[in-house]
Amino acid sequence: MAAATATTAFRHALLQEAAYDDLLPGERLALHLAFAQALAERGPGSGAMAAGHWAELAYHWLAARDDRRAFDASIRAGEAAARAFAFADARRHDERALELWSRVDGPEELAGIDRVELLDRAAVAAWLAGDTRRAVALRREAVAALGPDADPIRVGDMMERLGRALWVNAETEAALEAHEAAVRIMPPEPPTAELARVLSGYGQILMLLDRWSESTILCKQAVDIARDVGARQVEGHALNTYGLDLAVGGRCEEGFAELEAALAIAREVANADDIGRAYNNLAEARRVCGDIRGGLEVAREGVRAAEETGMARTYGTFIGANGVSYAFDLGLWEEADGIAEAYISTQPVSRPQRRYRPDPVAATPGRRGRRSGRRIPR
Repeated sequence: MAAATATTAFRHALLQEAAYDDLLPGERLALHLAFAQALAERGPGSGAMAAGHWAELAYHWLAARDDRRAFDASIRAGEAAARAFAFADARRHDERALELWSRVDGPEELAGIDRVELLDRAAVAAWLAGDTRRAVALRREAVAALGPDADPIRVGDMMERLGRALWVNAETEAALEAHEAAVRIMPPEPPTAELARVLSGYGQILMLLDRWSESTILCKQAVDIARDVGARQVEGHALNTYGLDLAVGGRCEEGFAELEAALAIAREVANADDIGRAYNNLAEARRVCGDIRGGLEVAREGVRAAEETGMARTYGTFIGANGVSYAFDLGLWEEADGIAEAYISTQPVSRPQRRYRPDPVAATPGRRGRRSGRRIPR
């Protein structure tokens, strides 16, 4: 081992592994406990440092068999990782907390949320990390955990979230059914943020199915309710769909303005999903209104934003797919080839990517007369 200022390190990971394996069980327990106590005294810091701190602390508390502290650190690690846009890590920490839920006393008080909310949080992280199937499973469990006597407002809200998860997992009919069920369950009065979200979610899937007029009406209702009750994130979500509805209906400048507002709100509330949607929808709105070059500029910016916010496997791929089409339309063959190659060769194929990603041959030099004909649902 080589000594450095205030630290000790192994020269090679294999030496560390051999030393660890040579410890007796009681020695390992004591070592992890000492590490956990030292880390806890140090403090978490902020940003990515906080995510790493809580993740390491959760690992050591778990290895020291202190389930309560491991649970608390896992909850905090999931929160910090999501804030740092490290969604795969956030999902892992949230799922560890779910595993520990029944092993600690008073988990709701310790976590500050109930199990349903933790399941939903894990589902968001799974989706943004690219695992749509896992997101559906977590959301189904969240709905089931509510039970038959749950508040209908909460049931409707969770059904809307399940519908979105089903859509991105390419289960169209089930997604539509879930959104319709959410609308039926949700009380129409009084106006609530949850009602606005259910209407916005239903409007979104109707837009995805090209039922533009119905979507426009529902999303306008959702925007009005969200503004009345001060639900800023829901307002942005609804504007995200409403803006594209307007553009498709020929009200281009209004649509652009609403989509720019949606993007501003998404950034304000740090909602990664809405950031990705806003770039995707604004790019499509530009294309629909005849400004293909403007759509390509938005797509370029959107791909960069997706990479910066940990969404390269989801919105990075979807926005990139549209970018291939826009570049093709503009005769920018090399750029189209480059985008297609980057996102087809580097991203593992998942169900939504099989549904949404660019046709591998659409933009290749030998196939420039052919188009995939696919556009990315919004």
